[in-house]
Amino acid sequence: MNAHEPFFIGTYAVTFEDLKKLPLETQAILLLKRLRKIYCDHKVQPQQFNKGNMLNRAAQMPDPEALAVGFPDDEKWAVVEHLLRQPWLYLEQNYYVTSVAGNGWYELTQQGLDRANDDVGIRVPDRTILTALKFLHPYLQDYGHYFYEGKHKEAVSAAFKRVENRFNEIRDASGNTSAKSFSGVVLPRKLIEFGIIKFPFDQLANGNQSNRDAYTGELKNLLSSAIGWFRNSFEHEPHNLPELSEGEALEYLFVASYILRTIDRMA
Repeated sequence: MNAHEPFFIGTYAVTFEDLKKLPLETQAILLLKRLRKIYCDHKVQPQQFNKGNMLNRAAQMPDPEALAVGFPDDEKWAVVEHLLRQPWLYLEQNYYVTSVAGNGWYELTQQGLDRANDDVGIRVPDRTILTALKFLHPYLQDYGHYFYEGKHKEAVSAAFKRVENRFNEIRDASGNTSAKSFSGVVLPRKLIEFGIIKFPFDQLANGNQSNRDAYTGELKNLLSSAIGWFRNSFEHEPHNLPELSEGEALEYLFVASYILRTIDRMA
């Protein structure tokens, strides 16, 4: 870690929820790096810091020691409190920080300073990508971990698998004995034909049965493609598909999100 470069935990997690989803070791190392940046870098002599004071002051001010820079203001206290619990304990247990006098004042050990130079060990997704996840269907909003792990194809596969499972859930809850025998690509069509899910927009082609039938046919194609095209290709032949950038993976997730919202309208 370059002493002249800024380091913020908020670079690696957009929200408190994102932070909590990171492995404990990663959270602890992020805290260690931030402590070094605040109390050691650019200092003639490394400074000591008091954990109790940090918690007490943070209860009155969101982030007095600037541990949670980059997080939303209304989450900063929760982030500070969280970091000074289990991640802090991890640092103590691994002798990265120590209270030599046992009076609550801590300092980074040489071992801690050395560890703070290591890579965090996780990817840093584009913050725009992570922020955009909140606009997805609720079933998909916790997919940030796929972007941290660089598993873009897996994210797409999981999203359209969730679409398929939504159709299965509707079929199973319907009690329709005729529908029980159908699954996969044909299931969305049968759910419409059996009247289990309805045309989503009452005013569209209202009074024009020919146009309504045409729209319904294309809607069946769209819903079936979620399984036959998207889900099956990414599940069964990901190796035959090109690698996806973060932006491309997000585009697929929004397609899955649109289909899930359409199903919600129809169910």
